[in-house]
Amino acid sequence: MSIPKRSKPKQTLKSVQILHLEDNKLDRELIQVMLEDSGLVCRITAVETRQDYVKQIAKKEWDVILSDYSLPAFDGFEALKIAAKDCPTAPAIKY
Repeated sequence: MSIPKRSKPKQTLKSVQILHLEDNKLDRELIQVMLEDSGLVCRITAVETRQDYVKQIAKKEWDVILSDYSLPAFDGFEALKIAAKDCPTAPAIKY
């Protein structure tokens, strides 16, 4: 008589909500691939402009904010100031 194997309970992982401010499509794709390859379950919303960034920040649903350091008409420091004011609980990473 063999003992039946017990199945492991399925884990329900919460998706990490990421706001990604990046104007370079290849950089956005690289970051997404790296995060997915690490096993992170995430939903990434990419924005390229200050206007779109401010619109998304207002939703206050972000677990983390990633920001490019240098953008044509907007920079990472300014993005971090907006995030600190409008979405203070989300860690913001400038790269």
